[in-house]
Amino acid sequence: MLVCCVAGLLGLGACEPAVSITDDVDRTWDFSSTQTDEDARLHSPYVLGAQVALSARSSDDGHKFDGWSIVSSDPEVFRIDEEATEGAGALAHGQAVGAGTTTLRLLDGGGHEVERAAIEVLVPDRVELDAPGPMFLGHEAEAALVQPRVVEGGTATLLVRYFRGARELGGRGAMQVVAPSGIVVTPEDRVWSERREWISLVATKRPPLPLDPIELRVGGITALMSVEVVPASDVAGIEVATEPEDGHGDGDFLAASAQAVDGGGARLFGVAYAWEAGGLEGGEGDFYRYRLNRDHDVRLVAHGEASSTAVMIHADEGDVVPAAGCSAAGGSSLLVGLVGLALVVGRRRRG
Repeated sequence: MLVCCVAGLLGLGACEPAVSITDDVDRTWDFSSTQTDEDARLHSPYVLGAQVALSARSSDDGHKFDGWSIVSSDPEVFRIDEEATEGAGALAHGQAVGAGTTTLRLLDGGGHEVERAAIEVLVPDRVELDAPGPMFLGHEAEAALVQPRVVEGGTATLLVRYFRGARELGGRGAMQVVAPSGIVVTPEDRVWSERREWISLVATKRPPLPLDPIELRVGGITALMSVEVVPASDVAGIEVATEPEDGHGDGDFLAASAQAVDGGGARLFGVAYAWEAGGLEGGEGDFYRYRLNRDHDVRLVAHGEASSTAVMIHADEGDVVPAAGCSAAGGSSLLVGLVGLALVVGRRRRG
């Protein structure tokens, strides 16, 4: 960097901006579809069958990519299906079609190679079904589910992840689902504004036992996922977990997650939660996102159909994060919730 600055001062020419190829794989849990700088890279290896959007990124925000393109050296491993050039980035939509390695090349408007990156496509040997709450709160070790228990008539939203050995495979849109009678499973592309591989699972009724497993087909393999459907009367309580405040400063956004449990403490999915913060009622959702303010003590309550649980948080703004629609990062519903909570907290403190 110093050499570049000196060269510029001496009239020897300016430095070229750093250019790289990135994908749309999201690994940051922040209730947002906007990628962070940490995610602005390639997330190879990709799972076989994944659909991946590629783009070019420059250290110069004003960099124009008119006429640029991204190509694959081996279309039998990763195939470019569609290209579209925009002023702000060279875009390509591709698919991981064969196990192996190949090279992605970024070409400028004259067809000259500016950047290249090696990528890998793998067949998974393990498919994991995860509860989203621990993932958002940074408790990944607690997320894996062996046999999810879903409340009859409820909608459970679960995360699907692919692995080859210890390596997590990137990409989404690679899965096909076959569900038994009485259960409706729908693949989802985006939930809570997070672009990942999700499934929405609805138990329309309690089917006769034993229940056939759900088949998740990806990359030529089939993973069998057992699900147990339970009556709503099995819900014995609600647990609310929050992100630790340690390591965060006032103004940072943190999350709280609600989780129904049975009499033995086992997790139950498909329960709708209504939230209340500082006396202000919110909407329904699995998560409540709030802005940390250690000077404000707020009682946060998660209500289920027959029970509720309260915890204390330190916040001056917050709102329920819905499974669909606007994210907690913006939107009119968030603004109303934030202003309302701030006014309630302010009145109580002044009183």
